[in-house]
Amino acid sequence: MTATGESLQAHGPDATTFRNVMGRYPTGVTLVAGLDEQGEPLGMVVGTLTSVSLDPPLVAFLPSKTSSSWAKMRHLRRVCINVLAADQEALCRTFASKAVEDKWAGVAWHPAPSGAPVIEGSVAWIDCEIEEVLERGDHYIVLTRVEGMAAARSVSPLTFVRGGYGRFSIDSLVAEEQPGLMDQLRIAQLARGLMEHLAQETGYESTIQASVGDELVILAAAGGDDPDWAGENHVGIRLPFIPPFGGIFMAWSSTEAVHEWIERRWAPSTDQRDQQVAALQDIRDAGYVVVTPIDPQVDAVLDKVFDGDAPEPEEIQQLRDRIQALDPYYVTQFSDDEELTVRYLGAPVFDRRGRVVVVLRLIVGEVLSGAQTRPLVRRLVESADAITALIGGVRPETDQDVAELKGDGQ
Repeated sequence: MTATGESLQAHGPDATTFRNVMGRYPTGVTLVAGLDEQGEPLGMVVGTLTSVSLDPPLVAFLPSKTSSSWAKMRHLRRVCINVLAADQEALCRTFASKAVEDKWAGVAWHPAPSGAPVIEGSVAWIDCEIEEVLERGDHYIVLTRVEGMAAARSVSPLTFVRGGYGRFSIDSLVAEEQPGLMDQLRIAQLARGLMEHLAQETGYESTIQASVGDELVILAAAGGDDPDWAGENHVGIRLPFIPPFGGIFMAWSSTEAVHEWIERRWAPSTDQRDQQVAALQDIRDAGYVVVTPIDPQVDAVLDKVFDGDAPEPEEIQQLRDRIQALDPYYVTQFSDDEELTVRYLGAPVFDRRGRVVVVLRLIVGEVLSGAQTRPLVRRLVESADAITALIGGVRPETDQDVAELKGDGQ
């Protein structure tokens, strides 16, 4: 008997148990790259990289025997192992997809000493010569000698655990520093009074949401007229900043920033790109968004999160995958007699350069007529403008104003 009272299986675990247990062990995510005989790049995603020896310097990775990508790379003698960053999930999904034909389209890289591709934006790269390929079970063990390596970026690496991608978070009393996060927290603190007044006046919960890296994070919440309100528990909820999520943050952004955001989506089609750009223009023209039910699967997970129930990792991964398939779901135009199921309303708060720094939201969760929705929108926008004024921000009025405020577009 084991310590838990369970007997060991005589012939080892079944495949489901094996995957379930090993899935609890997080791994890094790498992109192994090389050049074919014509000098064209080849690549495959590998989550089984391991250090083997310090002297001599050896590392190994383990591709599946069924991998079509490895079949194309099997003859290579030199490869570069790229350790992917947390913000390169879209790149990872592109290379892992069997549906994408030209996986290197738009991928920036430069040659390692061996000539193999070093992917721009990777956390680190390891230039290797393949010494031996062993067959074990349903995988190969590719033993390589390290010929060059470098740590390229001081950012969190992309990780994979329990069927989902994520990032490593340091367990500390001090929040991990993120560009702009401290400024966004100060804005949330300054806006507290206006948020509480808005919530009391409308009867709905008011929140401030920020974009932090590749996530949307609720920084502050204020209750409405519900005596059982427990919305403070919503502070800290994180959602993927993947199109179409977070469109209001992007509506006033530079073309380069919008392009980068759209490319976080798994291989978006031309129609999807055009549709998303048009939706951003609608938001910009209106100055707000009305978010109606998004998708049954997405709504179910979001409701679970906001009810304080932790979704399973499988549900989180399903959420991210489902988001990738969504069309823009924002409503900006409606008639007074139109019936709307309103999840929430959102309005931008701008900084001194006319950029969206946070979004003020009213969490409604009710069916309203257009006539009932319109004064809520008006009151929300007034409050967002008041916060903009409070922090010395500027609301862009025309396309020319936006271009001037953006300066270099960064």
